[in-house]
Amino acid sequence: MFSILKRVLPSVVSTKLISFWQFIKAQAESEKTTIYSKNLNSKNNKISVVFIIYFAEAFSSFKSLYELLRADNDFDVHLLCQPNFSDNDWSNHNAAYSFLSALYPEAINAYKNKKWFALNTLSPDYVFYCRPYNSDYYTAYKASVVREVAKVCFIIRARLK
Repeated sequence: MFSILKRVLPSVVSTKLISFWQFIKAQAESEKTTIYSKNLNSKNNKISVVFIIYFAEAFSSFKSLYELLRADNDFDVHLLCQPNFSDNDWSNHNAAYSFLSALYPEAINAYKNKKWFALNTLSPDYVFYCRPYNSDYYTAYKASVVREVAKVCFIIRARLK
């Protein structure tokens, strides 16, 4: 897997991505042995990672990490797509879901039939956000709420020259 990444990504990016992936894996492994930390997903003993996306254009900053974790059998990875509240028609159209479900059929539509998907059903250990603004997320998906049950993560989008 690492050899594929090193060929596809520039060396600095692939080294940092691999380091980040190793950090998450090591962090979660250490939590399995700590009695004070919450239990990892007890159904299959995998590290549960959820990416909450409402801004489809921002997915590019997650794509490499998402695909790396998705290919690793130690992780249970989910794409949770919520509507973008800044869209006037957000209750009838979820642009992030429309875009990502075409690429990843396992993507989850967070708002369907006027009901919100219950994040806790995924038993997340880590939740990644596409943008750091709490006001852009459904109340139960806000970092201030999710941090009580999972580690909250955010990847800053950057341009490489």
